[in-house]
Amino acid sequence: MNEFEQAIKKIGMKNLVAGVILCLVCGAGFAIKKESIAAAVVPTLLGIVLLIGGAISLAMKNSRLQSKQKK
Repeated sequence: MNEFEQAIKKIGMKNLVAGVILCLVCGAGFAIKKESIAAAVVPTLLGIVLLIGGAISLAMKNSRLQSKQKK
């Protein structure tokens, strides 16, 4: 199993889905506040990308560290 697959398993699909739903709820709140869906699309998508990217990056660093410790 490569590092990317290990990282995804460490994060867990439920956690990723919960993070995406949180970003969508915050984006919906922002859209209501600004009274414009178009104004909320970019920040919401940016939040989702940053959340997933950060989680995968941290999980991959963690799996690399654990594999080095096993050796």
